[in-house]
Amino acid sequence: MTITPDNARKLILAGTAPKNMSVGSGLDLTGCTGLTALPEGLTCDWLDLTGCTGLTALPEGLSVGGWLDLTGCTGLVNVAWFAKPAGNESRPGPVCHVNGGTRVSLGCWLDTPEATYAAIAKKYGPDSEYESIVREAVERFEGMQP
Repeated sequence: MTITPDNARKLILAGTAPKNMSVGSGLDLTGCTGLTALPEGLTCDWLDLTGCTGLTALPEGLSVGGWLDLTGCTGLVNVAWFAKPAGNESRPGPVCHVNGGTRVSLGCWLDTPEATYAAIAKKYGPDSEYESIVREAVERFEGMQP
């Protein structure tokens, strides 16, 4: 079942969204502080959850095609956060379980740890402080998993 972003937002905020809901494009839930859960199996092109402080966990089966923004989602317990090295203007990044596996989110980036390490090494050089910080967060996240 594919629905429009507006209808998806309404269903999610009302707590009546069905499992395995597919949104026709991206989904913006920015600032929805009362949001406590997302539907299991949610699929969308991108997902902005900025400031959703009531959200405590990402759902099983979450699939995000492009980017995922969890900035300010302080209630999330199934995410490991990492801070960027000094001098990097980007926001803190999360490591979480999305698209069937562990993923790292860096602004517009959402990919596997291995692809993330390669991209960081290409931009900042091998064995950079940035890569070490992300590797530590991935290890912390994987240690949180059952």
